[in-house]
Amino acid sequence: MARPTTHSTGAWARFLDTIRSSSVYFDVLECSPTGLSRLRLTPSSFRWQALARRNGRRRGEVAVVDGDQGPEPRAVLHLADGTPVALRPIQPDDAERLRRLFYRLSPETVYWRFFSPIQVPREAVLERFARVDHRRREAIVAVVADEVVGVARYDQDVGTDEADTAILVEDAWQGRGLAKVLLRRLAEVAGERGIRTFTALILGENVRARHLYSSVFAGVDATLVGSEWHLRIPLEGSGAGCP
Repeated sequence: MARPTTHSTGAWARFLDTIRSSSVYFDVLECSPTGLSRLRLTPSSFRWQALARRNGRRRGEVAVVDGDQGPEPRAVLHLADGTPVALRPIQPDDAERLRRLFYRLSPETVYWRFFSPIQVPREAVLERFARVDHRRREAIVAVVADEVVGVARYDQDVGTDEADTAILVEDAWQGRGLAKVLLRRLAEVAGERGIRTFTALILGENVRARHLYSSVFAGVDATLVGSEWHLRIPLEGSGAGCP
């Protein structure tokens, strides 16, 4: 679904505010010098609380927005190239999917994500990654053909409104906009839970990751400490800027 571009920044801001308050998720398809020019609107499964209240259902009884039935809310989104990808909260039985994902990663991607040339993932780590409380700790997975191809997660600092974040996308799915979709969805969920700032730690030579965060969020503050970049990312007012 697309809407013609407008040259009024205020009009766009009001339009996006309306979208954010509804049960849709928006993905940027094109940008123009004046801002967004095309959006794809997709029902947002992470509005399941509102849907449940409206329909008088409990969480486990919510009919998910893409027509499938199940205990976990799920949304099928489309990347800029039209490829459908399911996004949903991580669940405990994803530990095995995370293991399979790890063995599909290149050594470089493993190093960028874990800061170490890990060759065999530890069982305890996989279990911890897959088991979150969906409040202080959250992870959103991208699923294609029942395989996890990407995951974005946050871990809230106790007693604060800040959360550390990290993202991982399978090599074959990199460069297709999936990382941006995951980060935007993670930020939306975090904001609804009172988190106001993301932090991230990336290796100094990982230019691609720095560009990713800066392209998704406004006002990213990056400080180089030794060989690592420390990022502070305000969520309020970040919106969904042009890629």
